[in-house]
Amino acid sequence: MNRSNSRLAWALPPGGAALLAAILVVSCSTVPPETPVAPDPAAEASPTAADSGSEEVTVIVAATDLATGRNRFAFGVLNADGPIRTPEVRVTFYHLDGDPSKPAGRDAARFVNWPSARAGVYVVDAAFAGPGRWGVVVEVPGAEGKAPAIGQSGFVVKAESSAPAIGGVPPPIVNKTVADVSDLGELTSAPNPDPGLYGMTVADALSSGRPTLVAFATPLFCSTATCGPQLEVVSALRERHADDVNFIHVEVYENPHEMMGDFSAGRVSPHMERWGLLTEPFTFVLDSGGRVASKFEGFATEEELEMALAEVLPAGG
Repeated sequence: MNRSNSRLAWALPPGGAALLAAILVVSCSTVPPETPVAPDPAAEASPTAADSGSEEVTVIVAATDLATGRNRFAFGVLNADGPIRTPEVRVTFYHLDGDPSKPAGRDAARFVNWPSARAGVYVVDAAFAGPGRWGVVVEVPGAEGKAPAIGQSGFVVKAESSAPAIGGVPPPIVNKTVADVSDLGELTSAPNPDPGLYGMTVADALSSGRPTLVAFATPLFCSTATCGPQLEVVSALRERHADDVNFIHVEVYENPHEMMGDFSAGRVSPHMERWGLLTEPFTFVLDSGGRVASKFEGFATEEELEMALAEVLPAGG
């Protein structure tokens, strides 16, 4: 491809919010996130689809808490027919506040299915060298003999994550457990809760000397319908690793038993604010020292979480 004399509009696509809702590629939001600042549309970088004669696709970033360092970068891709689910696409990142014409990283992103066969996102581990305005170019493989389809989107990388950062120790919250209530309905909106997810506080888990998985989710009130399936995945992992890992679910609302389907009656748990969480589901894997080893904004597959646990478990764990 000819990468010279091209201009790329690093802006969020028009109607992006509606498209996000349509394909379920963002997590539920319980607290309004910071409004992103659209990158400079005049920045020179890699080619647009028009430059190469390729089909143009829409790229929608599905992560709201991107920060300097390692991130799980998730995004959706759409063409005129709807969401694209090609197994793998190529991504190229550009730091627009640095040298926007020089790639700041290239990799392959893989498609992961969400509980509904109609939904999913592409994910890739990305390391951002500094805060500011960034852009991503996505290339979708074309049919044999055809050029790849190309799309792009701008996004903002913060100096520090709102949520606990990888490598950091999160706040030692004292969430309610089965010892504090007479019914599990006071702890979770899950219709069939797993009691094993409510036996320990996060504060105790941090000092337990064991790895911990903490999931913040609200099964009954999750508009993307992924919080319930997320807890099912967590429960399946607990059955396999209960002897080696602490598993904890923290309900997004502190009074699920009083809501009765009425969002206006809900009180967002102070633990969400304490951990700086603006969306859910949000899942963290902590190492035996209580430090964040991996974190997942939005739905995380069983495979992704199993791999994250393998990184913190002793050999053979």
